[in-house]
Amino acid sequence: LTKQKFTGNVTVIFGCLNDADNFISKYFDEYKDSTNIKIHIFIENLGANDKQLSDYYNILPGRVTQMFTADKFDYKNTDFYLCGHPNMVNATIELIRQFGGNNIYY
Repeated sequence: LTKQKFTGNVTVIFGCLNDADNFISKYFDEYKDSTNIKIHIFIENLGANDKQLSDYYNILPGRVTQMFTADKFDYKNTDFYLCGHPNMVNATIELIRQFGGNNIYY
């Protein structure tokens, strides 16, 4: 994105079982000041001692699919790129389609 000087909005939604599985900062810290990127991290077993990494990361308890509500995205005009466990991918595809999204890549 930085090499292509991409200026659009990017939202990353990452899910993991616990904070020990959260590797997102390893890959995105270098981009936080150079791109318009928002990162939401869902940790299913969020412990009482798990804390916000910084203002850059939005850490939430639960699962990725919680992010997909009727008013969250402009589903018809958004590209969705999915990867992960097949059950999560299938559930997310179903939600995106339910809200009118068709630009889904996985």
